[in-house]
Amino acid sequence: MRRLPRSHVKTSRAAGSARALILSGIVVAAAVAAPARALEFAPKLHVLTSGGLIKNLQNDKTTPIVGGFFVSGQIQILSWAAAGLGYKADFDLTNGVLPLKGFDVFGKFSLLGLGSQHRDGYEGIFERGRRDRLHLYVKGNFATREYYLSMDGISDFEEGSIGAVDVGVGLDFSLSRHVELNLEFLQGLLSFSSKPESIRLRTSLLSMGLGYVF
Repeated sequence: MRRLPRSHVKTSRAAGSARALILSGIVVAAAVAAPARALEFAPKLHVLTSGGLIKNLQNDKTTPIVGGFFVSGQIQILSWAAAGLGYKADFDLTNGVLPLKGFDVFGKFSLLGLGSQHRDGYEGIFERGRRDRLHLYVKGNFATREYYLSMDGISDFEEGSIGAVDVGVGLDFSLSRHVELNLEFLQGLLSFSSKPESIRLRTSLLSMGLGYVF
């Protein structure tokens, strides 16, 4: 059987992940937009890009990641708490692969300001809503990831799946009635792997992007 070159395998992986990211964005947007008019607080959709480090605690090797994408939707449960779902894909430019990709479930808890636009009146009209210019929050995140990582930094790639618990801080800065700037830092705390003898990952990520307030 003819073996496909590594470059073809990497290209196929990247193309498949890009399609998954686009599809996930459409699904998240549809899920958030559907109940938008029935909520006291406006739902939000975020598209972020990120960079940082992945460290394998089993061999102490660190891999830089640049240009990762995160698409998420969130609903404000209380004035100080929100919950959401997202899809993330990170990029390893050195090896030309996607080392991590998968879904996140998260909660945000406000430190300063209102987490989203509050709608006054039973009809939920935006013009009557109240929104803070600056919103600071802490975030708790549970992530499931498929990984494709090099054990020696050059070749010897290994595949599997992990779960992770992350915590972080972030801010939303309102640019207009519907658009906001989002900045967020997440630090990995716990990691669970399908191959714990060789892979146990911890990530440190800084993300920045835009959010749409429905």
